Amino acid sequence: MKIKTLFGLALLGSVSFSALAADVTGLWQTEPYKGITGGGGNGKYDQVRIHPCADNAENICGTIENAFMKDGTANTENDFVGKAMLVDLKPKVNRKTKEIEPNKFSKGEILHPHMNKFFRSSIELDKDDPNVLHLDGCLAFFCMGQDWQRVE
Repeated sequence: MKIKTLFGLALLGSVSFSALAADVTGLWQTEPYKGITGGGGNGKYDQVRIHPCADNAENICGTIENAFMKDGTANTENDFVGKAMLVDLKPKVNRKTKEIEPNKFSKGEILHPHMNKFFRSSIELDKDDPNVLHLDGCLAFFCMGQDWQRVE
């Protein structure tokens, strides 16, 4: 009986740890920017470090850590490395239950670095793949989205 109980607790502990391990923090790679969005993205992409915001650890922020050209070489012309890309995304609250939805954030802003503009934003970790992050940025009723890939 004790062995079954200990095994059950160990299994429960590993499941809980796995569930907690999947979160939005870490280093993420953007999709390549398309020229149609302005600013001449033309295949350039960035890596963004997502972390709790300094002034409110419940919210999520993100800083551009690396910038790349389409061919994967460093984008030395990018003035945005080290700047904020995600600003003050708040935990999303379920309207019916009033509970915080895990790994979903909204009511913040995202910078489109090749347009040099901030847009209203929301992010959500993919339910099936914790290495994919869905992002939406909107200006009025015009919205664009990207799926970022986890780097680390």
